[in-house]
Amino acid sequence: MSTPPAPTRRLDAPALPTSPTRERGDSAPAPHCASPAPWAALHQSLARWRAAATDADALLAAAQALTNLALTTAARDHLALLPQPGAPPDSNAAPPDAPIPADHLIATAQANARALSERGVELSLPFDAWRARLAHTFFYRAADGNVVRRRLLPGLPPSWSRFNDDLAAAQSVPLALADPSDPIGRDAKPVILEGLDPPWLFGRVMRLTPPSPAGYQPWVVLVQADPLQFLDGLALADLRTELADPRLSVFVGPTAGSGVLAFLRARLGTSIQATPLRLPTTAARTNPPLEQVLTQALREQEADLASLLAQNRRTYAGRDATWWSRRFSDPGSTPLRALIPTTRYSTFVRHSAQDLAAALREAGWRAEVLEEPDPSSQHSTNGYARAVRALEPDLVVLINYERVTVAHAMPAETPVLTWVQDSLPHLFEGRAGGPLDLVAGCISAGAMEARGYRPGHAREAPVPARAAKFHVGHVDANARARLTCDVAYVGHQSRTPEEFLRAGLAAVGDDPIMHRVLESLYVRTSDAAARVLDVNLFDALAGAVHGAWWAATGEAPPAERARRLLFGHAVPLADRLLRHTTLAWVAEICRRRGWSFHLYGTGWERHPTLSAYARGAVEHGEELRGAYSCARAHVHVSSTAMAHQRVFECALSGGLPLCRLALPELQQWSLVGAWWAMERAGTRPRHDREAFPTLAVADSPELMMATRVRQLVRGGEAPAVVDPNTWPGWLRAALRRDDPPDRRVMAAWVIGDLSESCFWDRASLEARLERAVTRPEWRDDLSRGIAERACTAEAFARSIPGWVARAFHAGTAAAAA
Repeated sequence: MSTPPAPTRRLDAPALPTSPTRERGDSAPAPHCASPAPWAALHQSLARWRAAATDADALLAAAQALTNLALTTAARDHLALLPQPGAPPDSNAAPPDAPIPADHLIATAQANARALSERGVELSLPFDAWRARLAHTFFYRAADGNVVRRRLLPGLPPSWSRFNDDLAAAQSVPLALADPSDPIGRDAKPVILEGLDPPWLFGRVMRLTPPSPAGYQPWVVLVQADPLQFLDGLALADLRTELADPRLSVFVGPTAGSGVLAFLRARLGTSIQATPLRLPTTAARTNPPLEQVLTQALREQEADLASLLAQNRRTYAGRDATWWSRRFSDPGSTPLRALIPTTRYSTFVRHSAQDLAAALREAGWRAEVLEEPDPSSQHSTNGYARAVRALEPDLVVLINYERVTVAHAMPAETPVLTWVQDSLPHLFEGRAGGPLDLVAGCISAGAMEARGYRPGHAREAPVPARAAKFHVGHVDANARARLTCDVAYVGHQSRTPEEFLRAGLAAVGDDPIMHRVLESLYVRTSDAAARVLDVNLFDALAGAVHGAWWAATGEAPPAERARRLLFGHAVPLADRLLRHTTLAWVAEICRRRGWSFHLYGTGWERHPTLSAYARGAVEHGEELRGAYSCARAHVHVSSTAMAHQRVFECALSGGLPLCRLALPELQQWSLVGAWWAMERAGTRPRHDREAFPTLAVADSPELMMATRVRQLVRGGEAPAVVDPNTWPGWLRAALRRDDPPDRRVMAAWVIGDLSESCFWDRASLEARLERAVTRPEWRDDLSRGIAERACTAEAFARSIPGWVARAFHAGTAAAAA
């Protein structure tokens, strides 16, 4: 007998019955059977029959319910139990049923088993014994998709089982699913499911745990102690897609429970908090039971953590700032070691961590990146503690997080560097900064010191680019043909400002006060974003938050709420407003001038007005390098940082970044010029009460640069003098610092001549784009100049030992004094 063809999918057809409560993401259509009433009627009738075997009406009612479910063979078998057998009710209208062909069951089970085998999951399944059982066990599919069993043994009447609405039962099991507002989807918990027969719950678990936008997808473990029942489940639906999923682990047979325990033990470095589920139809339970297995694994994880923490405390005991200052000053023959925890569920931070690790290795360090081992894992405290135990790092680098997030996983004597790449709310809340805490990146050193960081422990530094990854070089011909264009933009902020507002309103639910606050803040933020050359945007946004809250409540906002609104809503909204406004300018200019425009990133294909320019995402590395190199100009817009890694990456790749100008860049030039003009003349104030002198613009190249650009932007006559006493407080505070402003961290210095490389409105943008398109020598010269001044991961890595040594030495000296 030839083997039937591979089965068609039956997992979602017929559809699952509608559950009283539906979970996010569950889009199963309505069932074929209009109501689960036939099953309830069947159960009631059979219960009456069992209570009184002479109740013919009960048996007739059961037969009617079975007929309504298109189980006419079962109806006839039950009517045969009557003293005077009769035909099923409505038997003329009911089509005759037949068991699912054994050949079809065998082919389905074999195809599913092959799907497991093809990804390396080899199970010793007793196909011969199972085939023998099929000779006297028959499977009937009801009208709604449920499957019942009929067992025929010589000399015995037919025996029926599985008169259950298993589809509805599977639909009603609660699952821990992802919160759609969380891009990582952390709320989606792994599942340990005992039982595949029937496979409806297994299919639902797999269907309702898709990858999150960031790529996380919880693991699933499928367990069955009885291999014959596992084969029954394999035979009932085409599960090849689900079984081929690499996040699925399968354990079958008498050692299945031990297999699950070994699986969990191998994952103690990640979260093993899982949802255990068991099909009530599962005949034989695992030994030991799954609940006991999960409890034991969690206890072992707790004991493992306690052991790791104790070992790490003994290793680091006594290592104070003095010890570390000597270690970083003279590491000797033992290389410095760095641990860089990150997450694979990010668009850029992961690459940044890997680039820093590579640069540190080139500088002689032993550097390791800690990230989740696969897309179905989340870090556990054990994972951090084990990494510290294995590497014994001299420095732990946390990107956008402070020590408090990992304090439970490592000794207090471990130096921690917080590397700030984004202005996130938690980085500006409360006191922080112990004697071994450092912070570097897109921060104000003064603001960080005000939060508790020691003097010298806070360092301003743009997010660097990896020069070894982004460089001028060959681009593959096929890639060049695909990536060449006149103007390009790279970024994932495709959601419009209006969509951003709607998402924020949805997130606060029915709170009328927060609705008024967010709607008012949208208007105020839009006004601030439109005046980026007249106001310090950050200060204006802080004022917008206070104004919106006051207008909605009549009082000032609590400090923590204000910070969260500022960094969680106002700043990203302003950034989005600036970007989308600028991209609309680019699109209009390119349409009118006949220039090509490529928009790289996720989601742009759904943008209401810019979708025609969408070209999909580009991978960070060679593809992105090619995109930078092959465009005449790349447009860069940021509300927080012109000295952005994308600007450095673009210039290092031979591309030209054109940046939208904002007031801070002009203020930076003025700061540098004023500080050095006063230092050279010996007139810089030495205490807070002393006034600043009036400065001649002509005496400082930097002041002349800032004044020239201001004149281009605003018109009018250039002033001959400037008075620093009228400047904002942060600028005056920076002028009073003993250390000179570091040009290397200033966008105004990296970008060069702001009148050449920046734009501030539609007309100046078109003028710069025209030069880039029509004057390749101008483009190339400007690109090389920016590349020469770009901040690189290599330079940042080389600077770390000396900076850390000086910071810890200064802290020790200050404590002694």
